[in-house]
Amino acid sequence: RQLVKVDVRALRQRRMVPELPPEHPQRTKRFLVVDPQQQIWDLHRQMRDAGVISTILPLTAFGLKEEYAPARKMIDEGCAVALASDLNPGSCFSNSIPLMVALGCIYMNMSIEEVITALTINGAAAVDRADKVGSLEPGKEADIIFLKFPSIHFMPYHTGINLVETVIKGGKTVYHKEWKETK
Repeated sequence: RQLVKVDVRALRQRRMVPELPPEHPQRTKRFLVVDPQQQIWDLHRQMRDAGVISTILPLTAFGLKEEYAPARKMIDEGCAVALASDLNPGSCFSNSIPLMVALGCIYMNMSIEEVITALTINGAAAVDRADKVGSLEPGKEADIIFLKFPSIHFMPYHTGINLVETVIKGGKTVYHKEWKETK
């Protein structure tokens, strides 16, 4: 079962999601964990209407050999989707961004632009930090990577290869790799 974390503050305010008792296993202070295949509460439309960022965990589905969340359907229905690794010793032994990019594009039918959006600005929005990080805008903190290849379209097809050439964090170059020419 691929789980999606749903920010339910707005859904509860609009009475779209019932209040769960504090001891309920699916209740946390801010998130409700739901099975994306369930059509309870006509969930995708309600998440969209409430401005919820749907956080999908493709590496968990990969690690557990489970079905991937329906990202394409969610996006087509207007949901904002974020991707996260869920690195943990029980169900997800990877935090590989290149693998997550490949799974998003190949198995979840997302475009590379949608995957990058899900990993950056939508990820920041999911943790209430989109005003500070997640996009290159004046006044925001910028951690930037430069890749070896000239196009983002190389990313899904180079899963096991580190394409990062340079990393700038907090305005300082913290990693740089000189690539050897190949013939």
